[in-house]
Amino acid sequence: KLDGVIPKLLNKSHILLLVDGLDELPREHKGQFESDFTKLGNKLTTSKIILTCRSGGYSHYIDGFTVLEICPLEDFQINEIIQKWADEPEIFKSTLAKYPYSDLANRPLFLNQLIITFNYYGELPNQPSEVYERIINLMLIQWDLHRKVRRKSKYADFKPEKKIKFLSAFAYNLTYKIKSKTFTKKDLISTFQKIHNKFRLPPNEAELVAEEIESHTGIISKTTDHAYEFSHLSLQEFLCALYIVREPIGEMSSIYLKEYP
Repeated sequence: KLDGVIPKLLNKSHILLLVDGLDELPREHKGQFESDFTKLGNKLTTSKIILTCRSGGYSHYIDGFTVLEICPLEDFQINEIIQKWADEPEIFKSTLAKYPYSDLANRPLFLNQLIITFNYYGELPNQPSEVYERIINLMLIQWDLHRKVRRKSKYADFKPEKKIKFLSAFAYNLTYKIKSKTFTKKDLISTFQKIHNKFRLPPNEAELVAEEIESHTGIISKTTDHAYEFSHLSLQEFLCALYIVREPIGEMSSIYLKEYP
């Protein structure tokens, strides 16, 4: 059918086929799916396919497709979304501008969450930590739960709750010890080596763990072949702070806090 009936039907109808969530497919079916869409894409002449996924879910080039990445929202786009979705757009904008988490608004998912909170409560939280905690929970648990997506972890006990703790320790090491927002493959591996025992993760699978977190949560993103970063600096800082308040105060804590008050 992919060689005959379906391509002919799509071309005759001049269809734009939107396929969302390549990263949500079970690992065992992903290869066949990509192969099928390569065949289908190469047969289309007057129709087009747009296939979406988190960056971590795109592991190799799919023949016939052009790769694009969504940029953060620009100010006029943020304003347009607020005008359409917020119950009281001007009040929402003026309220959001007062808080340090206003920089989250350049990501559609985060902006949507802030608007939903404002529409429901008629206000936004005073404490930034409350907002960051909601966003982390949204990315790790609620987003998939709402859409009934089940993601299998390669690591038996690496549940969302443990991922939060792992990411907190990871963010702490990056922020205070490596002192960087963008980190290299070498940074990733060295940081992973320091904390993997605590989370019972294999010592030589740093990149695979990062890939799973990227494709399952979107909190860590691979920006190039050799560089990674947290999807938002505010989330990295929140996770780092979460580690500090949960762990015993170490001998270096006072030095770190002087450097990054």
